[in-house]
Amino acid sequence: AWFDKARDDYKAGLALDANHLECLVGLAALNVLKSPEEALGLAERAVAAHPKSSHAWYLRGQAKIFLGKRNDGIDDIDKAVSLDASLQEQAIVLKSTPLEQILKERKGGG
Repeated sequence: AWFDKARDDYKAGLALDANHLECLVGLAALNVLKSPEEALGLAERAVAAHPKSSHAWYLRGQAKIFLGKRNDGIDDIDKAVSLDASLQEQAIVLKSTPLEQILKERKGGG
């Protein structure tokens, strides 16, 4: 129920402002495991509209990794860390996790 409410709220925000950063990254974060394709599209919009947003870069990288585009995803994660060093620790964890484990977790088997 909370997931649907959050998704609906983010979508309502985007209906008012298609490039609203918090709505784009929030909706991308909600979708990154269940629908990384949708999350990637949202994160790409966020990066295009807000190129200095570390969270937009991080989510775009995360979505790419979840889609099996590990090297491209790591490049985006590194860009996010260059914009916000506080992301370093979680970036290390994501970058060091084997792709098979990430994909297994994405499918709900982790």
